[in-house]
Amino acid sequence: MFNLPPDGLVFWITLVLSVLSGASMIGAFRCREAVAGVYFQRIFVCCLVGTGAATMFALSLHNSCWLSCAVSCACQCVGATIDFGRQPAKSPAVI
Repeated sequence: MFNLPPDGLVFWITLVLSVLSGASMIGAFRCREAVAGVYFQRIFVCCLVGTGAATMFALSLHNSCWLSCAVSCACQCVGATIDFGRQPAKSPAVI
């Protein structure tokens, strides 16, 4: 149906993964205590793995899109470090 060359396919996959991972990171920050926060974190991790795979695919095609993929992957790693690095606040009653 769509006749995209691999270069265009890598670009669009990377763009969709970047937007989806950004939205899921914001959702995970907003829903910290809710069950939905866990689902946002899982979506984010899947997007992070997908961005890494898209980066390797772009490198194998010798496509110049690999640089934007790598930058997006690095930004996602920083976001994951910030998000997953926080510890839930302990209740003063629990020691």
